[in-house]
Amino acid sequence: MTLRSTDARYWYPSSNEPAVDGVTLRVEPGSFVLLTGPTGCGKSTWLRLAGGLLQHHGTGRVDGVIELGGTAVDRIPPSERIRHLGFVSQTPHDQVVSGVVGDEVAFGLESAGVTQRAIEPLIRDALARVELDVNHDRSTDALSGGQLARLVVAAAIAGSPTLLLLDEPLAQLDPQGAEALLRVLRAIADQGTAVIMVEHRIRLVKDTVDRI
Repeated sequence: MTLRSTDARYWYPSSNEPAVDGVTLRVEPGSFVLLTGPTGCGKSTWLRLAGGLLQHHGTGRVDGVIELGGTAVDRIPPSERIRHLGFVSQTPHDQVVSGVVGDEVAFGLESAGVTQRAIEPLIRDALARVELDVNHDRSTDALSGGQLARLVVAAAIAGSPTLLLLDEPLAQLDPQGAEALLRVLRAIADQGTAVIMVEHRIRLVKDTVDRI
């Protein structure tokens, strides 16, 4: 599915100026796009719009259209989101909702009504795709920063979404961990998922992404 952002704008309640001002963008399946720019220019805000989050949970004003496969992202039913949209926040610790690795990956699948019999192979596949080789019953508190970053990506892709959105997923990783996660994200894009990542360090990612 193709993502289309057409004149997307967002105003926070406390501001008369838009935080996002007329973003028009098209992202095809299988492409890896870097979204960059100065701090405060609206990157994270647009990413949350692209994920349909601000439309439901924000208190500001939205204008323009963001569609995935012709459907407005904020109109994708909650039970279908895991199959269409994966979102990874800036702080993996804040995104984790379970204390065990397998339960973390399973959480969104269970919320979408996937049967328990079908969930187990999906957990194994998601962890394998992000190259996270740990026991499913391992505590999330025992994971390193790099492992935790991979875990939240695994949870985001467990339902095989057509679009993966990541807000500075490399921020808390050392260079080796960042390179490993970039390799994982490149592979996810090569398998057909559209990947959009916010990141400041262009030099670190420029040879991995398709577009900036």
